[in-house]
Amino acid sequence: MVERYPHRPRWWEIALPPQHAPLPVRFRFLVQGVTVPGTDFVVRTPKEQYMEVAGEAPAQVCFQCDAQTFLLLAYGRLSPSSACAAGLLTATGSAPWAEIFLQADRGG
Repeated sequence: MVERYPHRPRWWEIALPPQHAPLPVRFRFLVQGVTVPGTDFVVRTPKEQYMEVAGEAPAQVCFQCDAQTFLLLAYGRLSPSSACAAGLLTATGSAPWAEIFLQADRGG
């Protein structure tokens, strides 16, 4: 099987806690200053994660950032937790899911 994203950032490796809410979980990235609807990072199962254009499905967490921050995150040049600490990334929605996402780049 060919890996779809061989150079994906570490935050793709979300370690789900034993007692997590039911899956799938949808993390939406809303990028300021662009006209596209947004990008969703979806964890369907512990082994299946993917990105897609945001659609009608509700997101458990919405992250907001500018285009430069989104690209740095997408290519693994900036971690989500560092972006939040610097005020470049904000989150709304489920605080527990947001924290799980932010812990991913720190190894859980």
